[in-house]
Amino acid sequence: MSVDLLSRIKSDLAVGKTAAALKRAQKEAKKQPKNAALQNAAGICMTHAKGNRDAIPYFQKAVKLAPGNLEFNFNYVQALASGGYPEKARKLADGLLEKHGGQPRLYYILAHTCFAQSDFLGTIDWATRAIAGQKSMIEAYDLRGKAYTELNRSEDALADFRAMLKRDPHNRQAMLNAAYHLNELGRQEESCEIYKRAFAQNPGKVSPLFALSKLEKKSELPKMLNVLRDRLQNTDLGRGERMTLLFATANVLDRLGEKVESMEMFDQAQAIATRMRPYDMGPWRRELERTKALFPSVPDFDMPEDEPKPIFVVGQPRSGTTLLEMMLTRPQGVAPMGELTAGLRLYGKYFADAEAVSADMVRNFAADFRAELPPVPEGTIAFVDKNPFNYRHIGLLLAAFPNAAIINLARDPRDVALSMWKQNFSSDTMNFARRMKGIAEHANLYREYIRHWESVCADRFITVNYADLVSDPQDQTRRISEFVGLDWSEEMVHPEANTARVRTASINQVRQKVHTKSIGAWQAHADRLREMVRELDPALWPEVEGAGGRG
Repeated sequence: MSVDLLSRIKSDLAVGKTAAALKRAQKEAKKQPKNAALQNAAGICMTHAKGNRDAIPYFQKAVKLAPGNLEFNFNYVQALASGGYPEKARKLADGLLEKHGGQPRLYYILAHTCFAQSDFLGTIDWATRAIAGQKSMIEAYDLRGKAYTELNRSEDALADFRAMLKRDPHNRQAMLNAAYHLNELGRQEESCEIYKRAFAQNPGKVSPLFALSKLEKKSELPKMLNVLRDRLQNTDLGRGERMTLLFATANVLDRLGEKVESMEMFDQAQAIATRMRPYDMGPWRRELERTKALFPSVPDFDMPEDEPKPIFVVGQPRSGTTLLEMMLTRPQGVAPMGELTAGLRLYGKYFADAEAVSADMVRNFAADFRAELPPVPEGTIAFVDKNPFNYRHIGLLLAAFPNAAIINLARDPRDVALSMWKQNFSSDTMNFARRMKGIAEHANLYREYIRHWESVCADRFITVNYADLVSDPQDQTRRISEFVGLDWSEEMVHPEANTARVRTASINQVRQKVHTKSIGAWQAHADRLREMVRELDPALWPEVEGAGGRG
């Protein structure tokens, strides 16, 4: 096998001729089944063409033929980690570390296996070692930045993505990630400029347009609308591109006050999303039944009441949890954590297959949860986790953190549905929000959980009505402060002055003053929401006229 052949395959990949490179590599690998370098080359081509999982057999053959070749081993382990086999990847990586000692590339691969297992602290540790050994390894900055993102450590994530841009100023993904975190940190102008740079660098990629549809100055929106309409005329757009452009166009129209046409665009976008984003209610229902069985009461395992004190704001997504977090964290001493994923993820780790709840399980859950908390300023007495889906695990949170305060934010499900309909959620967790029936099913699920917790621990959480909160923020924040054990402050009624980061679809709305404009907004879209209302369980939502098809 000549070096020229491998060079040609590599050259094809470099200029984007992925299919040609794969065809040539597979053909030669089949001709020379005992040539490790060709098997490795075929694996690299397959990674580019179809993904890591399909590349695994080629890398496996390469390692079997040349077990001492570190590059082949690295490629194999990385493909396993990204292809759905993180445990096997970690075992092989640990063996390589023991045999060959510390090397930056190996540290990076260990970071990669940790990330695949949702071990974000481990990811940060190994990626930091990789960077220390090779400061030019931009993929290690990228991976560490993503881990910081998962842990809601925006400043650290932004620093890593900027470090990438310093070494590779045209790295598009680093631009998008940096712009995202700047927006989250309230630095919208800087964010907007980077999104514009990313779009100018590659006008064929439409994702920056979606971000700009929410960030661009209002005076520039008519010009942007023309660009979006022109793009939508392209009949060769893929489904994902068309969906993104429709959402962006809908956002611009909405900001320009063209409400009717805006909603038509949202409808078209969600129609595409429904086909692209599958949704199954079964796992959600099974988790509800498992949770009821595991927590018929809140167990008392004599857990310590450590500080800072946890405050959990729960409810349906788009129910106002971000607003309440910004209110509670206006005074000093209360740290905003955004939507932490630790509670939901660690529930899966310790309780998804459990038949009973033990003290050790709860203790480990609490320890891991606190270990993942972002750093807080000295003097912090409490933190707010406003992941709305924590309503599923109120019993566990109270068992793990006896001093926790839990606030259930209740909002009219029709207003929630309308707000969800206008969002292009990136997380698969939110796939239910792509269809009206799914939104109703999750509204029912939420109410079932709350009914269960009311029967189990009603005195340990408080329910706040969103309409009351925005209509009388002073009275409601006083009531909430008394419940959670905080001193009330006038600052709480001015969340728009909060400079905290925001990592949700509400990112630009909460920079506004408290208002009541969204209360009852559903009424202008009653026909559009009819299916959703019909699917609501009237036993769970007796206050909603038409629930279950009544009336």
